[in-house]
Amino acid sequence: MLKIEWKESESMERPAEVDETSSAHVAYLRKEITEVETPATDNQPASTKYVYKEAVLTKADYELYVMAKQVAAEVLAQAQGA
Repeated sequence: MLKIEWKESESMERPAEVDETSSAHVAYLRKEITEVETPATDNQPASTKYVYKEAVLTKADYELYVMAKQVAAEVLAQAQGA
């Protein structure tokens, strides 16, 4: 069974929710992306950063994840149409 472990992360640039191209071996899933304004200090100007939850999946696990989402969407669509 595929278990996705989410970890807190941050970036100075808004990340893509799914990134399957920046690495040959893993795919990155991100959720709950929030823009956070950091106020200026004596040493640093004000800035913006993004905080989010991120999971790293092998390419094989990512393919399983995609298939599971498709099956779940089909089952839900059938249940709502019945």
